[in-house]
Amino acid sequence: MIPKSKETLGVICTSVGYEEITNGDPRLPIDERHHLPFVGPERTTSDWLLGYLVRGNLSLELNGGHPHTLQSGIITLFPPGSRYRFTPSGEEDILLHHVSFTGKSLEERKVCTAIDELGPVTEIGLKSEIIDLFQQLVETSKSYSEDAQRELGATIVLLVARLVNCKHLFLELHSAPSFIEQAKATIRNRLYEKVSMEDIAREMKIPLSTFRRNFTKEEGVSPYQYLLHCKIEQAKKEMLFNTTPLRYIAERFGFNDQYHFSRVFYKVTGTRPSVWRKAQQE
Repeated sequence: MIPKSKETLGVICTSVGYEEITNGDPRLPIDERHHLPFVGPERTTSDWLLGYLVRGNLSLELNGGHPHTLQSGIITLFPPGSRYRFTPSGEEDILLHHVSFTGKSLEERKVCTAIDELGPVTEIGLKSEIIDLFQQLVETSKSYSEDAQRELGATIVLLVARLVNCKHLFLELHSAPSFIEQAKATIRNRLYEKVSMEDIAREMKIPLSTFRRNFTKEEGVSPYQYLLHCKIEQAKKEMLFNTTPLRYIAERFGFNDQYHFSRVFYKVTGTRPSVWRKAQQE
């Protein structure tokens, strides 16, 4: 049961959960798949419906159109009034996260403005930070606190912004015209990890010394400095969406602790993160 709020909120979560189909589980025989609340017969959305397929393949029929095969790493987003049907493709296990939401701010595009950049089907790849946000929504929905619905709405806004960012990075990574652009896209794709330049060079399949030398010559900064700059710029965007404590933001972006995050933030921006956030809210 999604907790209700006593105040009017711009974004309201109406349902959140996941569908998991395990062929070997006797509690969920294959012939009972159509009894699942999300996968099965055709349905019509009353709210925005966002799904993330992280395991297996599904067939999607949208608004009476031809079926599309969806693979893991695919985001689906349907506006209110959409007719859809998901059915399993093959016999592999399936895991699909989903959340539905509504609100006046969505209609007026006061928040979640980036939602228009996501199509009905968008490929972003498998992202642990996106899975973490879906799991955070599930955990928050179990709360009976008065602030639960507010937190759900803020997390949905953050989730949409993250998904748009993942979409851009995925497109850059798979259409990078040069070695340097591909390296930059690879770095931006790893902002939420504790990643070393050795890892990036290995992923690019080139010697570390060559990677550092060519990147620095082309960009004017080392690849590690570029990584830190990108982490801080993305952290600034997320700090605008909510009041998440800085220690959690530091952990989310792979910094050793809040002090490490604050030191790098100051080096990049010339101000402390707490001072910067307060200035943006005034």
